[in-house]
Amino acid sequence: MTNGSVTRWGTDEVFELAALVGRLRTLLDAAPRRVRQQFVLPPETQANPEAIARLLYDQRRLRGEAFGIDAKLFSEPAWDLLLDVFIAAGEERVVSVSAAAVGACVPPTTALRCVRVLEERGLVTTRPHPTDGRMKIVRLTPASRDMMRHYLELLRGGVATASVGSPTASSAASARASATTARTVGASRMDVSA
Repeated sequence: MTNGSVTRWGTDEVFELAALVGRLRTLLDAAPRRVRQQFVLPPETQANPEAIARLLYDQRRLRGEAFGIDAKLFSEPAWDLLLDVFIAAGEERVVSVSAAAVGACVPPTTALRCVRVLEERGLVTTRPHPTDGRMKIVRLTPASRDMMRHYLELLRGGVATASVGSPTASSAASARASATTARTVGASRMDVSA
């Protein structure tokens, strides 16, 4: 209901708006990536880690479009590759190394270097394609999948919300994440940009 320039929201208007936002989310989820990239909705409060990963991935593609040739300044091919493989796993898609290059928006040689380094660090595994011997399939390891989920939960605010009033819960979660990351990734910085 509008009264001059002031809109008053009743229960009916709130339900109608919620229904419209839900319909928009459904349409965007079913839309091709090029269409989804034009619309960035914040994740739902109860969004799953895959939805948050998709939002991050889409935001990175939008940033690339906005900065054009200068987008290379913000390049993180290993992170883009991990995001893409994480999203693909949630969609039950198989990702080859060449598809990972496309998903990470990097040349095939860079994707190969990333995959090699990520595999050495225990973050991904590769195996031959079951029907095409020329291709390799890339998957997250269970440890890296857990790290991705943990990070995406932190972004969503799940850990912070769960540990309100309990500093030990937050500290324990941080210590577990740090120990897992240090054990899996190692102390040295990954450089795949060479």
